Formats: sequence, C-alpha cells, structure tokens
Amino acid sequence: MISKLGIVLLITEAIGYQDTFRQLSTIDPVITSQPRTLRAPMSDEVTLPCAPEHLGKFVLVWKHEDSVLTAGSMMVTPDSRFGLVGGYNLRIQNINTKNEGTYTCTISTFGDPVTVTHSLEILVAPTILAEPSDGNYVVKKGKRV
Repeated sequence: MISKLGIVLLITEAIGYQDTFRQLSTIDPVITSQPRTLRAPMSDEVTLPCAPEHLGKFVLVWKHEDSVLTAGSMMVTPDSRFGLVGGYNLRIQNINTKNEGTYTCTISTFGDPVTVTHSLEILVAPTILAEPSDGNYVVKKGKRV
C-alpha cells in the first residue's frame, strides 16, 4: 500500500520528468559543420558536410540553389548521382559543370532557419585552339613572331 507521501513523491517525480523532457525537446537544433568552398575536377566525387545536433523532429533539407535535393533521409531529386552518406552529408558523384554553385543544408525551425552553405566550383581543363587550325605558322626570315 502506498502512503499519501509516496503518491506525492511519485507525482513530483513525474512532473519533474515532464519538465525535463519539455526542456530537452525545446533545445534548438544547430549545425556544427563550417561553410566550405570545394573545388573538384569534372567526373570527380565530392562530399558536402552537414552535422546537425539536437535535430529532434525537425527535418533537414539539402538544396542546390533553389532546387530541393533531400528532405530528411528521403531523396527528392531523381538524379541518382546524389546521395546521403554518414548521416546527413551530401555526396555527388560524377560531377559536371551543372553541379557548380551553392549547396545549403537547412533545418527549418520555429524561428530563423539553421543553415550551412557550401560552394562547389568545377575545375575544367583549359582548351587551346590553334590559329591557324593546322597549327603551322609561316614566318619570313627577319620578322618578329
């Protein structure tokens, strides 16, 4: 049989637990990854870091410019070269010039969104065009080239 004091203690512990749970669930999410500028050659693979903490029930979204790529663990883009690795890091395989630009990892909250934005630059090998097209120059003796 539980005494009145025992019931009061149980209720007090339950209220304390609820308050603690409420406090823990209201911790704002943060992203600990730092913004980066990545440079990679065509056809290479890059991984863009996003390390959220205190995510709770919030959903993390990856965007390239204005296009949504992922929502939570779900891939939104039909492009199979994109994928999530190691949690919420975005991997892009076989990159091309269309992949250049800004990538944002975002958590929408009740306040301002929490974001980290990375910039991806695609390195393209230079091309040399010969003039004339056959590459043969004719220079008369004594003339400057």
